[in-house]
Amino acid sequence: MADAADTSFLPPSVREPRVAEEPFNDTSADVILRTSDKVDFYVYKNVLSLASPFFKDMFSLPQPKLASDASIGDGHTVSAPIVDVSEDSRTLDFVLHFCYPVRRPSMIKLTDVGPVLLAAFKYDVNVVLAVAKVALEQCIEQDILGAFALAFRCELYDVCSKAAGHLGQLPFLSLDSKELEFIKADKYRQLLNYQLCYTKDRNTVMPSWDDRPPNLFSGGLVLPKGSLFSGCLLADFKSLDLPQDAVTPFDDKTADIVLRSSDRIHFHVHSFILSFASPVFKDMILNHQKAQRVSACSAPDDSTVINVPEDSHTLDFVLRRCYPVRLPRLSDFDEARRVLAAGVKYDIDGVKAVAEAALVELMDQDIIGVWSIAVRYRLRDVCIVAARRSFQHPGVSLNSSELRYVSASQYHQLLQYRKSCDTTPITSSIQEPRVADKPFDNRAADVILRTSDRVDFYVYKSILSLASPVFEDMFCLPQSPLPLPTSIEDPTSTHRVIDVKEEAHTLDSILRYCYPIYRPPLTTLQEVRDVLDAAHQYRMIAVTSIVKYALIKFIDGHELDVFAIAIACEGYDVCTKAAQKFVQHPFLSLDSKELGRISARQYHRLLNYHEQYTADEYTAVSVEIWAPGARYDF
Repeated sequence: MADAADTSFLPPSVREPRVAEEPFNDTSADVILRTSDKVDFYVYKNVLSLASPFFKDMFSLPQPKLASDASIGDGHTVSAPIVDVSEDSRTLDFVLHFCYPVRRPSMIKLTDVGPVLLAAFKYDVNVVLAVAKVALEQCIEQDILGAFALAFRCELYDVCSKAAGHLGQLPFLSLDSKELEFIKADKYRQLLNYQLCYTKDRNTVMPSWDDRPPNLFSGGLVLPKGSLFSGCLLADFKSLDLPQDAVTPFDDKTADIVLRSSDRIHFHVHSFILSFASPVFKDMILNHQKAQRVSACSAPDDSTVINVPEDSHTLDFVLRRCYPVRLPRLSDFDEARRVLAAGVKYDIDGVKAVAEAALVELMDQDIIGVWSIAVRYRLRDVCIVAARRSFQHPGVSLNSSELRYVSASQYHQLLQYRKSCDTTPITSSIQEPRVADKPFDNRAADVILRTSDRVDFYVYKSILSLASPVFEDMFCLPQSPLPLPTSIEDPTSTHRVIDVKEEAHTLDSILRYCYPIYRPPLTTLQEVRDVLDAAHQYRMIAVTSIVKYALIKFIDGHELDVFAIAIACEGYDVCTKAAQKFVQHPFLSLDSKELGRISARQYHRLLNYHEQYTADEYTAVSVEIWAPGARYDF
């Protein structure tokens, strides 16, 4: 029986915190790092600030009030703010020993090096990263594939090349590593192709592992390497003025969450509304609530406050699109640009659609700026319109502050386009929405789904709610009786419009599986893939279970494509059928753009299957071997 004072047998969620070993048990330290296994490390802010720009920035923020009566195990009383970190105590102990002027432990096992390397990369601790990199190089032979995957995740591309060189003529399919779960299959295939070429020609040039495409459409949010606050965005506190409340309807003190803008305006919002409107807001709120429950030093006044970097004007517009209230008009180019950036960041299709329409209207304020934004956020139609508009107005300035976000190559293409343009009359490719074909043209329906190619499907909430829990949750939100106030929508419409990212032909196919009507067959692999992706997004289990079997007829000639698509929709029985066809082809003779959908370890598993069985040796393997993290033994 375990000792009454021993809590190590308990799960971390119910375990009492304990104090770390020396030198991290000094209660005169000014901050506590609490690990995932509930060990408290007493450390000094100035030491961490010198070692890590990440910690330096975090400690520059206003600190929470201390809980005067908080206590932890071993009879200690909390005397410093507590910061929860995701690392376990063994990993954090390694990292901190390399930051402090104390004897440094050795790392001789990859199982130790890996977590320390990832933590050093996450917190940008260069002194630890340098040591861990050397240790990783020394551990390559312990797990070549694991070392390659870790190096790639931490952008140590020279170590990637060293790991690839260790493969040499080894039978690489005899190798395996859990780390392959964390890199994509297309990068793993690049490694295998190098190894295959090396066996034929030892003068094979090592590939460049950092071969990410040029940052042509880099409109996404660039996140820091790590966040102790697990998704809570930190505002730039430039003012010491007391925060003020936003205007109605965001001054409701009964709301359960407060979003604090960069200019220190408090928006009182309801978490359930934001969670339905945006998956990013949902994760942010859940992580914040979790952090507040486990933190013993949260300030009571700030327990519901989440800091966001948007200014109050932008945040007000975004939140109004989430709530059933009328939207103000976007009348300024910079305003529309900021709203679009927020819509992309928080993944709110309605915000993106309104901002996109506004940019088209406001294009004459900065044609090149609109073109640059369209390139950055992959707004193809807007990009074309702006490029043509720049040609129609020869005197327009070809300069804009937004050009800093696009590549020289793309700007060069724009200039070439202007030079080669003729005087053919140009019409805008942004068209008025059109109504879908029967039976989705029934105006008696109670909601409109608007596709990315601007086709309106009139559908019934009751049917969509039965088919999809995503739509069911969405329709539980308070509804607005007013149409969206964009200039390219019907101002007389009383239907609620929901923008979806699917094209019309894909949405038509999905809805036909939900309605009791005729379903035309899916005739191409692309159609099947698009329908499965959408069904997975909307959690339409019934649709997925039917459509996944349509993949089978495309296996011949598309074995690897079908395998990857089936993995993505968890159709593991279809994976097995594709794998049995895959073994009929020479090893590594097939390639697929779909490999980016699956993990390197799943692809590695398929190649092992190929090596073990010939085309005449069909085997009854469990379909679950293709699932992430599953064990297998062919």
